Amino acid sequence: MNPKDLDGTTEGRPMPVRSALADSILDRVIAEVPFYRTLPHELLIHDAYSIVQQNVDIVLDALRERRVPDREKFSPAKESARRRAEEGVPLPELLDAYAIGVRAVWDSVAEQEADPAELRELTAVLFGALRQACSEVAAGYLTGHETSTQDRRELEHSMISALLDGRGAEVASGLALQLPAYYLVASLAFGRHPDELATDLDTTVATHRKIRRIRDALHWHGREGTLSSITATGGLALVPQPAWTGSERDWAGARALVGHLERSAGTHVVAALAVTAPGEVPDAVAETREVLTVVQEFRHPPGTYRLQDVLVEYQLTRPSAATEHLAALLAPLDGHPALLETLQTFMRGGGNRRATATRLHLHPNSVDYRLHRVHQLTGLDPTELEDTQRIAAALAARRAVPRRAG
Repeated sequence: MNPKDLDGTTEGRPMPVRSALADSILDRVIAEVPFYRTLPHELLIHDAYSIVQQNVDIVLDALRERRVPDREKFSPAKESARRRAEEGVPLPELLDAYAIGVRAVWDSVAEQEADPAELRELTAVLFGALRQACSEVAAGYLTGHETSTQDRRELEHSMISALLDGRGAEVASGLALQLPAYYLVASLAFGRHPDELATDLDTTVATHRKIRRIRDALHWHGREGTLSSITATGGLALVPQPAWTGSERDWAGARALVGHLERSAGTHVVAALAVTAPGEVPDAVAETREVLTVVQEFRHPPGTYRLQDVLVEYQLTRPSAATEHLAALLAPLDGHPALLETLQTFMRGGGNRRATATRLHLHPNSVDYRLHRVHQLTGLDPTELEDTQRIAAALAARRAVPRRAG
C-alpha cells in the first residue's frame, strides 16, 4: 500500500476520504459509548468532531509516511482532554472513543491491504499513534481533573466559611446553589492508621490515602452536597439531610456514617454530632467542637456523641466552684492508685463486680475488698445507688479540674 492522495485516491486503490472517515468515527463513538449520547449537541458537532478530524489527519499522514507521529502532534487532543475533564466527561469513556477511532482506521486499512508484511507495518504505525495519543490525552485529562478538583475544593471551603459566618444562604444564592433543609454537623477526630506508624513505609502516602478515603466516604454518603475540611487528625463535615425528624432511625443513619468513616479510615473515629438548619450551623459547630473536646479530655472511647451524652462532663467544664469540691471527694484515693483504678473500672462497667474483676485480672473478692476500702477512705459506697451518682460526678470533676487549671 503506497497512498499518495489520502483525500481520495491511492496507487490503484481508493482511500477513505478524510471527512467521511471522521464522520464515520464520530457516529461509531456515539453508537458504542452510551455516555456520548448524553453530551450536548454543540459539543459533539464542534469540539468532538473537530478533534476527531485532526486526529484522522495525523494518523493518515503517519500511515502515508510509515512513521509513528511525534507525541507533540497530539497537543490539540491533550487540550481537548483537559476541557473534557473540567466538563466532567469520564476518562474511560474518553479513551474508549480513541480506541474506537483507531479501530475504524484499521478496518479501512485492512479492507484495502492484502500484503501481510505491509499490513503489519501499517498496524505498528497505527498502534504507535494510539499510544502517543493516549499518553497526551491522559496528561491533559489529569491537568483538567486537578484544576476541576481544586476548583471544587475551593468552592467547598468557601461554602463552609460562609456557613460558619452565617452567610450561607447569601453565598449559595450567588452561586446558584440550593442548600439542604438540614445539615448533620460532625466534628471529627481520627486515630493513626497502622501504615502511618510503620517505619518501613512512606507515611506521607499513608496519611494522604487515609484522608482521601475519609473524604470519599463522606461524599459517598452525602453525595455532592457534602462539605468537609479534613486533616490527618480530624476535621469538620457538614452532611446534607433532606429531612430530619430526630428519630432513632435518623440517628442510626448518622452512626452508620461514622461507622463507614471508621472502616474507610482504617482506624478509630470520635465524632461529635448535631443536626441543624443551615442558618444555625455556627452554633452547632461550636457545640460539637466543645463536645469533642470534652469527650477527648475525659478519655471516652471512640464512637458518636451528642451533647446529651456528656451532660455531666460538659457542665463540669463550665466555670463553677462546685467542681473543685466534687473532685475533692475522692482526694483520699490520691495515694492509692489501685483503688482508684478499681473504682473507675467498676463505674465504667455499670457496677458489675465480676466484669471489673475480669478486666483487672483480679478475683471478685479482691474487687469487693478494694471497693470496701474506697468506702472507708472516702465515705462513699460504690455499691449504693445514692452514692454512685456523687462518685460519677467526682470522677468527672477530677478530670475537669486539671483542664480548667490549665
